[in-house]
Amino acid sequence: MKTISWFVSLFVCGTFTVCAQNLAPTVTKASVTVTNQEAAETNALSAAELAQLKYERETIAQLTTLQANDDAASLAAILAELKNTNSTIRAAAVQAVVQFNDRSAIPVLQKMADATTDTAEKKEIRKAIAYMKLPSLTEYLDQRRALEANRAATNAPAATSVTNTSAALISTNAPAASLSTNAPAHP
Repeated sequence: MKTISWFVSLFVCGTFTVCAQNLAPTVTKASVTVTNQEAAETNALSAAELAQLKYERETIAQLTTLQANDDAASLAAILAELKNTNSTIRAAAVQAVVQFNDRSAIPVLQKMADATTDTAEKKEIRKAIAYMKLPSLTEYLDQRRALEANRAATNAPAATSVTNTSAALISTNAPAASLSTNAPAHP
């Protein structure tokens, strides 16, 4: 089993040829040299990238914790990360502002959108602003109730006008036929 897994991992890398009889890899000296050199470069870059990824994860975890709070200090800390030089952290900060759900942050987001030159980032910030401007469910339901109450008030006929018209017809004591224009007059 060990030989097969080694075979599969080497096959994926594509740095050898395989003898069909015993599945033993046949590796040339040149390919080993290139592979070792690439591995050394990858390990050197990985240390710096690993440090960067660790920083990003810690900061994003902190933003996630802060977005669940409901205090001014947490919002201030989130808004401070909007100025971070790392685009991944800025994007996480924008999402944290949205999750924090405080509309007082909209002007800060607007300034950030105006200042950025990255079109993708600007688009995401504007989407966040548009989302934050949407009414909450409670606000929406209140608006619907107010609208329905307004419609009910304007669509209902006025009670006094109906009563006054009926009273005018009754007080004239005119026969019903004389109220109609098509009815013949009685002698």
